[in-house]
Amino acid sequence: MSTTPPPLASRLVQFFEQNPDEVLTLPDIAAKFGVHQSSIHTHLAGALRTAQLVRRSDPEHGYVYQGPASKAFKPKDLMPAPAEPPVAASAAATAAPRRKALRWEVPDLATLPIRDGLPRPNRRREVDWTPLLDRLKPNRQCDLPAGAHSSLRKAVTQRHQTTKERYIITRAAGAATLTLGRTA
Repeated sequence: MSTTPPPLASRLVQFFEQNPDEVLTLPDIAAKFGVHQSSIHTHLAGALRTAQLVRRSDPEHGYVYQGPASKAFKPKDLMPAPAEPPVAASAAATAAPRRKALRWEVPDLATLPIRDGLPRPNRRREVDWTPLLDRLKPNRQCDLPAGAHSSLRKAVTQRHQTTKERYIITRAAGAATLTLGRTA
């Protein structure tokens, strides 16, 4: 005999059959049924597709769920109904998934211009940071391109291992530059 509870969707459908005018928020569902809020939408996707449950966006509570027979909200407040009736929706769920329409126009591939040459960034370029690190005195700093971070970090790590000098590399979120400073 299995002690595994029935799936969340069937428990929620049963709850709404017994309480047709109830509306539950994500925290309500998590507390009542012992599930994590982040997985609720995934667990209930099939019941939404087959119109066993209705989900709508509420400005105060985020997403809320209710049974299809609920009179708590007017139909205009509900999320859009599925395009197919529930019986056809379950049959469609077993069919091959439809391809999404492209959101960009496909150019004529037979006449698309092709250019010669391919720019290749030298990602393994070795930079000798010694002249800069030698010039940088304590409590001084300089700005560098953010793309130099990996190479600079390697040089600073080697410098920390071989000297008593200490450096710090900082970068503001989204910034195109980083700052190298010497602390000692």
